[in-house]
Amino acid sequence: MAMGMQNGSFQLQSVDNSVNNKWSSRTAPFAVHLSELIGSRTEEKQTPYSLVPAATTLPQPAISLDPPWTTVFEGEKVTLTCDGFHLYNTTKTIWYNGNNKETQGEFMENTFVVRKSGTYKCQIQDSPHSDPVHLVFATATVILQSPYPVFEGDALVLRCQKKGKQKFVAAKYIYDGHHVYNSNQDLDLIIPQASLNNSGSYKCHGYEDQHTHIDSTVKIIKIQELFPHPELKATDSEPIEGSPVLLSCETQLPLARWDTPLQFIFFRDDMVILSDWNRSSELQIPTIWIENSGLYGCSAETLTHTVYKHSSLLEIRVQRIPVSQVSIEIKPPGGQASEGEKLVLVCSVVEGTGETTFSWHKENTRKHVGQKIQRSQRAELEISNIRESHTGKYYCTADNGFGPVQSEVVNITVTGTPGKRKAFVALGSCGGLFLLLAVALLCYYWCWRKQGLWTFLTTAQGFNKVSVPSMLQ
Repeated sequence: MAMGMQNGSFQLQSVDNSVNNKWSSRTAPFAVHLSELIGSRTEEKQTPYSLVPAATTLPQPAISLDPPWTTVFEGEKVTLTCDGFHLYNTTKTIWYNGNNKETQGEFMENTFVVRKSGTYKCQIQDSPHSDPVHLVFATATVILQSPYPVFEGDALVLRCQKKGKQKFVAAKYIYDGHHVYNSNQDLDLIIPQASLNNSGSYKCHGYEDQHTHIDSTVKIIKIQELFPHPELKATDSEPIEGSPVLLSCETQLPLARWDTPLQFIFFRDDMVILSDWNRSSELQIPTIWIENSGLYGCSAETLTHTVYKHSSLLEIRVQRIPVSQVSIEIKPPGGQASEGEKLVLVCSVVEGTGETTFSWHKENTRKHVGQKIQRSQRAELEISNIRESHTGKYYCTADNGFGPVQSEVVNITVTGTPGKRKAFVALGSCGGLFLLLAVALLCYYWCWRKQGLWTFLTTAQGFNKVSVPSMLQ
């Protein structure tokens, strides 16, 4: 960058666009006070998703600083706090400078006031040592200050500071040998959302006036990872079709940021979203089918959307069990039925998963008499009003993609109903009786006719002397 004087103020001009492109908009000046940035994290305590790498590993404490700078002027002081007491049943803290225990100084429970340069660590009870913090109490006139710790997604604030009451009128910042930012208003360089790419070597030029500047020493800044890329785990990567599967999106927050809320999402084949963004890091699939096979993944991000990471893909191959031991059952049992009754054919398998095609067949016929496709090991075919034409031999088949498997053959006999036979017998008896009655009446009538005619002729012969025809004698 170059600086020029116009109307009594310094003007900023970009010189190295390649560095600016790398930093994107993160290097733009913002009127944000450091106290607001440092205190911007939520005070609400959230349940940690994963505080320790494993159940058998003790958590590592973390050190925080007040003020947050790792470089201060000689004669100043920094208060160190060993965080992590809520995980241990003790208030005793051990402090180290290098590998030596600190036995003298201003101690209070888990705090330690430091006034000299060194590399400090803390330990609570039998915990592992914290990560070291390197403090510098500088004798130089100009120092470049940066907070500790800085995680990805945090605001990275760099301050070009001059010893004494007189302050700089402008500052220029250099990152990995390139000019990245000048300011004659807010002298701090603020990166609102730091990323791992912002790690590197920094220094600053502090301007006392238009022509005079003082350089700080080079400072190495390392942006810490807020959480690693999540790992997707499944209770079974080759589950049997129809069984449940539990997916878990596992990552780990550092102790210094254990209260950072995260949200998770699960997907398959980069296109099928299995869940909306949710605070739960687990997803239960109650029943998984062979068509659900594929590459599964998950993502985790902060609720503020400042840090987003996704897992590697996990292949899940759902296993289908072929159908076997197919059987057919008849209701009512025995294979005997009467016309007009209901007949139920049950086709079942002992083993077999997934979508199964059940078919019922009558021997010596081309077409099936019924078919059902369903995810079950049992299916029923109902014939509501059977006839004698349904008599024959039947079997069923089941197929879930490996070819049809046939059951045994059963005989079904359909006969006329007993009620109909009784009706026919009753009708025949009535018909015979009616015929006998008709014959009797005819005979009676004939006899009556014959007797009446004889009487008439006899009487007529008495009066008229008429001879009786020989045919009547």
